[in-house]
Amino acid sequence: MAGVARQAGLGTVLTNAVRYADRRDAPTVDVLDAARRLVALDRRHVDRGNAEGFLKSGKEMAEVAEEICRLAGLAADPAREARQLLARTRAVADRCALDPRADLGLGEVHFPEFELSAGGVVPRATPGASPADALLRARAEGAVGDRYGSAPRQVLWKRLDDELEVIRELGYASYFLTVGDVTDLIRDMGVRCAARGSGAGSLVNYLLGISGSTRSATACSWSGSSPHCARRCPTSTSTSSRRAAWRSTSGSSTATAASGACASR
Repeated sequence: MAGVARQAGLGTVLTNAVRYADRRDAPTVDVLDAARRLVALDRRHVDRGNAEGFLKSGKEMAEVAEEICRLAGLAADPAREARQLLARTRAVADRCALDPRADLGLGEVHFPEFELSAGGVVPRATPGASPADALLRARAEGAVGDRYGSAPRQVLWKRLDDELEVIRELGYASYFLTVGDVTDLIRDMGVRCAARGSGAGSLVNYLLGISGSTRSATACSWSGSSPHCARRCPTSTSTSSRRAAWRSTSGSSTATAASGACASR
């Protein structure tokens, strides 16, 4: 293959098709392959022709490169050609290198992408707020009358503003909207729904219908000065309980909507 590439004017790289860390692990891979395919452990089911598919050291790969160049007749000086082969391989490897955080997003918080559905609610434009933030505020404010009637609003608005500000700063508006939509879907199917977890007392959760109650104070303050709140991602889920549905004689089932109060990274 190296000779054909040279004739075609193409560059070559060197790989080892690594499947195991040590040469002695080759039989273990055979067993795992047979188990994965649900076939007997037999030579006709073994893909490898030798035990060379292990993670070789740099020195071992340099020896392989030199051997390939010599057998392919690429140059009078196989060692020099081998160094060029390894250099091209390194260049391609550097181009393929990915940063786990910057390129793959590992360690970051990711929420589902969805189109905002106002459902008749008109979001109020707020400086510095995203469309999701505006919609979350509109839904929460629109539910105040149904939830609290003519009760005094001064403390209520202050607390709502504080919670929404924390959510906006941490970029969690779409998270709360998603959980709220899922909770609505569960109730529309006639499934009983309850909230649990540290977020059960959140005013935003209460106004979105995720939680059925709210407290005047929660275990985790929603002020921006709570550093321990700003280090944990909220754990909010909404799932139906099949076991309850199977056991229910009335045909109804039970669902749990759990939402963490500490909306933070």
